[in-house]
Amino acid sequence: MWVNGGTINSGAYSIINDGWIQVSSGTANFSTGSGNAVHNQNKGYFEVSGGTVTISGRLENTAFGVTPLTGIPATGVSITGGTINLSTVGNNASNTGAFDMSTSSILEMSGGTVIFQNPSTAATPLDINIVSGGTKDVIGGTFQIGNGSTSVGSTFMVNSAIDLYNFTINNTNTPSVKLVSSDLTIDNILTLNGGILDAASNSLSVIVARSAAAAMARTSGYVTGNLTRYRYFGFMTFYVGTGTAE
Repeated sequence: MWVNGGTINSGAYSIINDGWIQVSSGTANFSTGSGNAVHNQNKGYFEVSGGTVTISGRLENTAFGVTPLTGIPATGVSITGGTINLSTVGNNASNTGAFDMSTSSILEMSGGTVIFQNPSTAATPLDINIVSGGTKDVIGGTFQIGNGSTSVGSTFMVNSAIDLYNFTINNTNTPSVKLVSSDLTIDNILTLNGGILDAASNSLSVIVARSAAAAMARTSGYVTGNLTRYRYFGFMTFYVGTGTAE
């Protein structure tokens, strides 16, 4: 399926992709119910290069294998542009993120923005879950926590075993982030516009790898726990609440 303009809507059900879903322009609205998913599996390919994708629940990727199916250029999830809105209704699957990349899966991200509207309501909640293994490269793009419809006091659970490029906490209703089991490493810019980025509760660290003053921006909020910034020549600010700065 190729969305290259216009709008496509689906209903209150999950979508299983074993083929090729491509969005390059226009709007693709997938699912309407809480817990619904777009599940990219086996040798499926989910590709977003432009336009706007909205998924009511989660984008789950278990696709693997370096040899794609005939007629499909690759396997896994590819994000090079566009905007992906996740959990616009809700995600209630335990141990499964609204953006969930399994151990063996393939993820290539060099652009675009992935936005999380509502935090998980599951017994064991996750919102970003990127597990090590498979082939995963994030060399561009932005993960944004919260949007204009996020409820007051929302806390999003983040677990990423790989580096992310840009990471932004939105300003509306001051959403917060709690790290679950992996340090959070940002290769380009960490932007704090909302609530707390909590690394302290699970004895983890936030690491900003880019050695420039502009690699960390803030209008409100701060990090609790350990914050590491790579050194550069000049002044550097550490936005830390309770914790340590290095």
